[in-house]
Amino acid sequence: MKCGYKYCKLGGEVKKEDAIKDGRYYHKECHNKKTIKSECRDILKENYKFMARNINNIIKQLVDDKNIDAEKVRFTIQNIVDNNRELNSPYGISYYLENYEINNEFKKYIKAKKFKEVKDMDVDVPVADEYKFKHKKGGKKSWEIL
Repeated sequence: MKCGYKYCKLGGEVKKEDAIKDGRYYHKECHNKKTIKSECRDILKENYKFMARNINNIIKQLVDDKNIDAEKVRFTIQNIVDNNRELNSPYGISYYLENYEINNEFKKYIKAKKFKEVKDMDVDVPVADEYKFKHKKGGKKSWEIL
């Protein structure tokens, strides 16, 4: 099946069992990009009076043309809004993407997200009763796992 994302970089073809159906079929990554781009548009429309054409153009340039992580773009836009940073044009977002303070905050955000994913994972740890230990008597004390 053909991926519904216009700027798909994964070959355009998606298997039906691997696809996410949201009106059309999408790769998981393509659907994620599409969703994040729409969230970015909504944030900018709510907080700034930019033309929709300019908003769509800059988000497409950043995410699809320059291959900047969509999550980083969303994080940067949200950071601009939350900290009341000056943004006279949507094209100024590319300036903030290079800001070292925002980049450091994004790295911390990604680390926290990964730690949460690891914390939420179910891990099967072998029980200690499954192992038998043998203690050797002699000059050196040592344990052997059988």
